[in-house]
Amino acid sequence: MKVIKSILFVALLGFASPASAEAIRDYYAEPGINPFKDSLNQNFNEYIDPFSGSVSLSYVDLKIPGNGGLDIVVNRVYNSVQDNVGDRNVNGIGWSMHFGRIVVASGDADKICTQDLWGVSVANNPSLEKPDGGREILFLANDPNAYLITRSRWKAECGVAGLVVTGPDGTVYTMDQYEDNGTEVSWYTSRIEDTNGNRIDIAYKTGGGFTYIDTVTGSDGRLVQFNYDFDGTSAVRLSSITANAQTWQYRYSAIAGLADGQEQLTEVVRPDNKSWKYDYYPLLGTPGLAGSFSLKQVTYPYGGTIDYTYKHVYFNPADTTFPTAAIDRKTIGGTNISPGTWIYNYEPAIDRGSALDKTTITAPNGRYEYQHFGYSGNFSGDVWKIGLLLSRETYDQAGILVEQEINNWGSQQISGENYWHGRSTAKVDSATVAPILLSREIWREGGVYRTDYSGYDSYGNPAKVVETGNVIGDDTRTTDYTYYTDTDKW
Repeated sequence: MKVIKSILFVALLGFASPASAEAIRDYYAEPGINPFKDSLNQNFNEYIDPFSGSVSLSYVDLKIPGNGGLDIVVNRVYNSVQDNVGDRNVNGIGWSMHFGRIVVASGDADKICTQDLWGVSVANNPSLEKPDGGREILFLANDPNAYLITRSRWKAECGVAGLVVTGPDGTVYTMDQYEDNGTEVSWYTSRIEDTNGNRIDIAYKTGGGFTYIDTVTGSDGRLVQFNYDFDGTSAVRLSSITANAQTWQYRYSAIAGLADGQEQLTEVVRPDNKSWKYDYYPLLGTPGLAGSFSLKQVTYPYGGTIDYTYKHVYFNPADTTFPTAAIDRKTIGGTNISPGTWIYNYEPAIDRGSALDKTTITAPNGRYEYQHFGYSGNFSGDVWKIGLLLSRETYDQAGILVEQEINNWGSQQISGENYWHGRSTAKVDSATVAPILLSREIWREGGVYRTDYSGYDSYGNPAKVVETGNVIGDDTRTTDYTYYTDTDKW
């Protein structure tokens, strides 16, 4: 994970001062798409986390189909900025583009392959960052077929010069392209291989303190070339990507007041000369207010726009050292689009006398209410629940409930390590568990539909799924599952 720099400005000098941060991110600052969280995406490419208020944008700039479904997919991902900016990278503040990596604080890099000697707590554990920008902590596994494991069942083994990571579908990622920027160590993916032997190889360049993609090659001859401005220097930045005689171009603007050459991605030009455009907030006050350097506006290739504003939310009001920069409002407009605004309101669990945070989203077409297990309302033994969705309700413009979803969660131990995820070390579980969904009940216009899951195996797969409804003519449907897990491929 990137060690981040606080937005602390010296008024007369106008530059940011670096300050290291925790290697494991706070519950409310997790980037990307989390497999155990919900997201609201009314607009193309957009994912808003109603639990934390974080904004993620995910684009597939390039996709070349391959044998057996092993496509070359170039993801470009934006994750909203907290009260800090990350280390400078070749894609611009908040943006990432890679094929997966392992990341850990530099001081803990030598512990990865001796994790069993440091297995009391997860505080020094590495994280897996997926191409969509989402991160999961890697834990010392109980499963004898894995060394390290995530809660969504990605596993990692130590290789000759890095780690070999296997996804739940058996796809293998060789993460051995080493980078150490002095505060964190990363191992980037150099090869992806599916269960049928199809491969994608990623070659890298190094220079100016950065490791960045040079070419992506499929075992069937597919080729993607990455090109850079100021190649090999500390100012290096992605300028274009070319494949099959088609080129994507990337344009940037410098940020006034930052001393390390930080830039923001302002435009992506597609091969058809249509482009995505991005505008950002400057530093908002000293010290920085919520939204400083964050995405302000997205302009779509055909003229649609989305504007974002942000605010600080104290999800644990008793501790004002952890403000979260969360979305406040989202407004759509532009060419031939009726304007509309979404307003976000957050109520921490402790303020409600509850174990649940509540998020209310007032939208042009009605209102959405989410209840998640919150940090301020859950304590040791229940830390694993934080961020899980308990209920979601949808109301129409007249305030009438039209749909309700209620989830019931169980857990399954995957590691004997103590589970902690940032903030106070007084809140810690004595072991690490993966959430498993026991039931989901949906009420819609008088109909109640319930699905129960039971008999989970050690890989998190249910043996029985029972679906019921209260509508006349709805029969109960029971499905029994058996699974074959090839441990040679997982």
